[in-house]
Amino acid sequence: MSAVSRIRGVTLVELMIIIVVIGILATIAIPSFQEIIRRNQIASQNNELVALIHMARNEAIRRNPLGVGVDSTVRLELVPGAGTWAGNVRPPGSTEPVAGCPVGAVRCSAGRNADLSGAVDLRFDNRGYSVVLAGGSLGLADVIELSLVHVNCTNDLHARRIRVLPTGQVLSEPRPCSD
Repeated sequence: MSAVSRIRGVTLVELMIIIVVIGILATIAIPSFQEIIRRNQIASQNNELVALIHMARNEAIRRNPLGVGVDSTVRLELVPGAGTWAGNVRPPGSTEPVAGCPVGAVRCSAGRNADLSGAVDLRFDNRGYSVVLAGGSLGLADVIELSLVHVNCTNDLHARRIRVLPTGQVLSEPRPCSD
């Protein structure tokens, strides 16, 4: 009996089968991974936009407990673009510099890969109510609706509807891509 054992390697057919299996798994996994990325991008931008709205409302209550009138409101200016958006919270008379923000903004943020539509100028009074300027005076706003839609939206998880109620409460929910 020979003590020499035969070393067995991988044949070309076995290697081809492994490559085909890896290719099939990759074609299944890559679209799922892209779906997760889109969903997370729109969720994080939704959270950032809601945080900006809350910041504007809180600044209105904190900075101006007795103020009335147009010049006493805190503004959230939203700047939509093609697949981008930016927002700045501007309290009345603020000149506080914030790194990366326009002069006078106490907080700013920006998003990419999403289109923003809806009101671009939100104001809050000293009670935290959402207000509008009409005829030189302030009045309670109707429900303000904003939409964030991923640029590659394919399902309801890639788009969000954000509503600001007259009381300043913020609601966020999924919406269809083509709504």
